[in-house]
Amino acid sequence: PYEEFDHTIQMVRPAWATIREVRARRGDVARADAILAGNRKVTDRLRHLLDAMRPQGAVRIRKLEDGDDLDLNAAVMAAVDTRLRRQPDPRVMMRVLRKTRDTAVMVLLDLSESTNDTVAGGQTVLDLTRSATLLLSEA
Repeated sequence: PYEEFDHTIQMVRPAWATIREVRARRGDVARADAILAGNRKVTDRLRHLLDAMRPQGAVRIRKLEDGDDLDLNAAVMAAVDTRLRRQPDPRVMMRVLRKTRDTAVMVLLDLSESTNDTVAGGQTVLDLTRSATLLLSEA
């Protein structure tokens, strides 16, 4: 049990709410498509924000004996060592590793009675919550 703020009496009720994890029933596909079509810019912005969380680019691992590419700095140093009649470092290769990371998002929805309240535009808080969850999942 968790505490919950009761908006009717404007007090926190201790051990009042219970959280249950349940699978949602399949919704109306046409309604979902309409929400997505009307909010393309929001979905694109969310996608952009999520992509920004992923590391971009690559990491070079230098001074390898075996690799995919020539490490130019190490090769030049080996050539200098050879001209100076010193033993060159044989680690003149490098490998490029792409940085990748999966992003996982967990969503906790408030389904308390207060989500039935209407807001500007005539929608309920629950309707807006559903729409926001759909847009996030699409991104």
